[in-house]
Amino acid sequence: MSLLTRYLIRHNLFLLLAILCVATGIYLLTDLFERLDGFLSVDMNGFFVLWYFLIKIPQILSQLLPAVFLLALVVQLNILERSKERVALEAGGISPLVLVRFILVYSLLWAGVQLVFSEFVGVEGNRRASQIWVEDVRGKSIDAHGIGSTWFTNGNRIVYVENAIPSKGTGEQTRIYVLDEQGTAINEILQAGSFSIEKKQWILHNATRIVPEALTLEQVGELP
Repeated sequence: MSLLTRYLIRHNLFLLLAILCVATGIYLLTDLFERLDGFLSVDMNGFFVLWYFLIKIPQILSQLLPAVFLLALVVQLNILERSKERVALEAGGISPLVLVRFILVYSLLWAGVQLVFSEFVGVEGNRRASQIWVEDVRGKSIDAHGIGSTWFTNGNRIVYVENAIPSKGTGEQTRIYVLDEQGTAINEILQAGSFSIEKKQWILHNATRIVPEALTLEQVGELP
């Protein structure tokens, strides 16, 4: 690793950590004020509140890292320009491509860090924080905690779920729009009063199939 690379990394890490600490502190203060009434209503001790926010930090970092990294990089380049360090590098025979290559490689490394926080550490921290908030503060079971009014796509299907309980793998009132290969027309609409997920496969209960082109409606009962 060259002296220039070490200097750029050290400079960027200082800016990134400083901005990240400020941004995380603001996020935590905002979240604390929003949830303070809930914590006070159950007379939760300070250690438990501190633990809640500590395990939530990985999720916070996963949300803040992209913006913080970009801001730190912009500030670093601006400092290099204002202090004439970039001009000095060019005068010393160092091509601007060296700086561009450093930014690309460094960005890829931080993308890997972001992936770890987003897909692994942040997910687990958010799950535990949600469990504390729902069960210990709200006094509800996490198993009964549902998600309402959700839209998502899966291949050539557009799915709407009115109420889903991920922990149980069940839900109520769903509509599935099955599109053609071009994704420009609806081949059929599947409606169900409830559904369950078994071995990563959806099973619709009390299902109805509607074919718009043929103007037909068919009761199909249970549909995998």
